[in-house]
Amino acid sequence: MSEVKNYLTPEDFEKFNYQKLNSNFLNQITIVKFYAPWCGYCTKTEPDYLKVYNYYEYDGDVNIMKFNCQQYENIKDIINSYQTGLQIKGYPTIAIFINSYFHNIYEGDRSASDIIRIIENIKNSIY
Repeated sequence: MSEVKNYLTPEDFEKFNYQKLNSNFLNQITIVKFYAPWCGYCTKTEPDYLKVYNYYEYDGDVNIMKFNCQQYENIKDIINSYQTGLQIKGYPTIAIFINSYFHNIYEGDRSASDIIRIIENIKNSIY
C-alpha cells in the first residue's frame, strides 16, 4: 500500500471528546499521527508509519490513522480544549488511544519496529 488511508476530521475529535468514537473503535488501540505536509520530520517518518499501517491493516484490534493539521488550521486549539490530556505541541505527534480514551503521546523512536513493539506491548496488556 502506498499511503495510510485512514484519515480523521475535526468531527472525529468531538467524538473523542465524549470518549466514544463509535462502535468500530471500542476495545481497540488507535494510533494517530498528527502531521503537517510541509514538516520535514513528518515526511521523514512517513515510510516507517506506512510500514506500521501495512502491518496492522487487517488487524481488527488496531487502527492506524493520520490527521493533516494543516488542512484544519485551528485543530491544535480544538484538540487541546477537549480536556482529554492530549496536546499537540509540534509535528509529528503520535497519540495512542485505547478503547477511545486518550492514553498517551508516543515519544519513543519513530521506527516501524519500535512503534509495532509498543503496540504489541499494549495489546498484550489489555487482551
